[in-house]
Amino acid sequence: MDDVRVRVLDVVQRLLRRDELDTSLDFFDHGANSVLLIQILELVNEEFGTDLTITHAFDAPDIDGFVEMVAEAAPPAGPLSPAQGDR
Repeated sequence: MDDVRVRVLDVVQRLLRRDELDTSLDFFDHGANSVLLIQILELVNEEFGTDLTITHAFDAPDIDGFVEMVAEAAPPAGPLSPAQGDR
């Protein structure tokens, strides 16, 4: 779960251009809009091999809840990200 959390937060922080996040808040509290949320979902789905939709993101009460959704939806080992595959 810690690896999933780090990887999801990395995606979210990059797209929201934030150095730190209060994960007890939702995406919109951090300045996200629907377009950014879709971009976050696309990158997370690519990174973890998941098929989460905008509905999943809206169903998550906060970023912590979204991280839990990703962890539950991801395959056990999760695919390697492109950067990890180059190592």
